[in-house]
Amino acid sequence: MNELTGENTTLKKTKEDSKPGENIISYSLCSPPTSGKTSNQRNFKNNDELLSILNTKNEYYKKYIYSDKQFAFAKIMHPVSKEIHDIGIFEPQKETNLGKKKIRMIHSEKLLTTEIDNFLEKSNEFQHTKLFIYTLNSPCLQDKDCESCMDLLTKQAKEWNKLYSIETIVVFSKWYGKTGFSTRTIKQLNLNLNLIINSTNYEMYKEQLNCQSISLEMFKIIKHAIAPLLDSNGEVHFKLSKSAQNQLTKRMKNNSFNFNGTLKEFKKVITSGAQDYFASLKNIPPGKDFQQNKVKQCKELDKILEKDLNTFLEIEITEAINENDVCDYIKKHHVECLSFFFIT
Repeated sequence: MNELTGENTTLKKTKEDSKPGENIISYSLCSPPTSGKTSNQRNFKNNDELLSILNTKNEYYKKYIYSDKQFAFAKIMHPVSKEIHDIGIFEPQKETNLGKKKIRMIHSEKLLTTEIDNFLEKSNEFQHTKLFIYTLNSPCLQDKDCESCMDLLTKQAKEWNKLYSIETIVVFSKWYGKTGFSTRTIKQLNLNLNLIINSTNYEMYKEQLNCQSISLEMFKIIKHAIAPLLDSNGEVHFKLSKSAQNQLTKRMKNNSFNFNGTLKEFKKVITSGAQDYFASLKNIPPGKDFQQNKVKQCKELDKILEKDLNTFLEIEITEAINENDVCDYIKKHHVECLSFFFIT
């Protein structure tokens, strides 16, 4: 419920038509427009408009994006000419003047907001306009040393709107959540992923579980994350990691197989190709030792594949949990002058 308008507000997620690899999803709290207030949903004419403003395809930004290291930059639109002006670009920095052996990271968003403040204080031209902030990872939801970047941006957006009538638009490409990209969260949940996959509902999952179960909310998040990955037989379809691909190629004579498939399909390739592989090894004569070695090698490859599948699922589930955490924050901290966009 919106305390100001009395209207129900919900997190609206819209995925617009886009070019391949350029999806834009808007995460904004939408409420019916009232007198003196407008909806927080900021619709651009098309994806190209927002992408053109950010210009993340520019060679200057590509070096940051391709390195997969966190960075953030800001741009602001001139209220009259509509020209886009760069404000600054920052990577996280170490703060070392905290005494011996004390080091903490200053997040890029925090460095950027200081630069934005300085820019706006020096210029009186940029009022009643839009401020664009791009950060590779969604702003953090917690920081052990100080306020989170989400809290900071929420506070600053309100301040910039109050002083300069500026609307802030935050864009990001990865879900960071509360714990970042670490899959330790998944391991701590002690998940039985096969049981979750094979359970049609939460009650069935709890009945078959011998240890403490995860919450209903977490069960739904994980089921939602896994559902698009399942084929018609209920098997997880995934792409082998580079490491698994290299090991499979190295040990198999026929390397023309597809690196996208299910665990059963990959194991079938191993079984069918094992004979050809071992037959090519001149130094292993047929017999008991040959058969034992073949079985051993196949089992080792099976373990590699099973580990690869678990890692793949952990990454997918971690991203789903992070997405849920970020969207939950946006729902609970509605600011009329602030909206978020997710770009892949």
